Amino acid sequence: MSQADFILYFTSGSQHDPELAAHLTDSALNAPESSVLCMLAQLLMQVVYTGGGEGKAAVLGMARRLIQASKLVRGETLEELNLLANACVVGKEYAEALALYRRAFEIDGATEFQRGVLLMNMAVPLIKLGRVEEGLALNLQAETILNKIFGGRHVKLAVLYAGMSEAEQLLGRTDAAMEYARRAREVFLATAGAYDTRCLSTTQRLCTLLTEKGLFDEAHELMAQVLVRLRTLHGEPHPRYQKAAKLFDRVCQGMSYAEANQWMNDTLETN
Repeated sequence: MSQADFILYFTSGSQHDPELAAHLTDSALNAPESSVLCMLAQLLMQVVYTGGGEGKAAVLGMARRLIQASKLVRGETLEELNLLANACVVGKEYAEALALYRRAFEIDGATEFQRGVLLMNMAVPLIKLGRVEEGLALNLQAETILNKIFGGRHVKLAVLYAGMSEAEQLLGRTDAAMEYARRAREVFLATAGAYDTRCLSTTQRLCTLLTEKGLFDEAHELMAQVLVRLRTLHGEPHPRYQKAAKLFDRVCQGMSYAEANQWMNDTLETN
């Protein structure tokens, strides 16, 4: 099965054709491993962009059949299990994703980088399942491994810090969440750039945390930068811009309240 056939299958509205699905899955048995990985990567993209729950389930079902077909010939591979687990995370099937990541982690021959990434990946479904402390513990292990390899400058570390910020926020530890958000933003800026959507999302999280702490001036400056970049990328009508604009309004309201409150306090002290 060629990549072109695979993409055609998912762009032609034929996802619900059982005979075609069976044919394409069977043909994966004869595909080289790199082709299977390419197909799974396309599946992951389809899970991301498929809107409805039934559509996501159909795409994940195809990914599972493809994994099974591949396993009959080559055995389970770390790369395929990891990609399928990623698709399950996007499809919000967190328990299955966790089980798949663990199976991938147990496969012999993984590099240190792959082990670090798998630890980081396993933390995501754990946090989504409410096992936040367990997820943070895995993230700390991943941080040690990835820092040793890259010296603090790799986009995977930025993704890791962003996830740790989210986890700390869920635990109500705002200061720690802010620290990780700052680290994530710094590494994203150094590796992916200011217009990277992950960098912009992390900056918005940081601004939310700054607002909670009453640090309105810094939040205002950062959100103004985010709005300029989102307008350049998407235009003002885009939902991402609109969501950021609402946060910017909250920051401005907080600044106005803080300034008014300070003026009142100054007035009372003077009198």
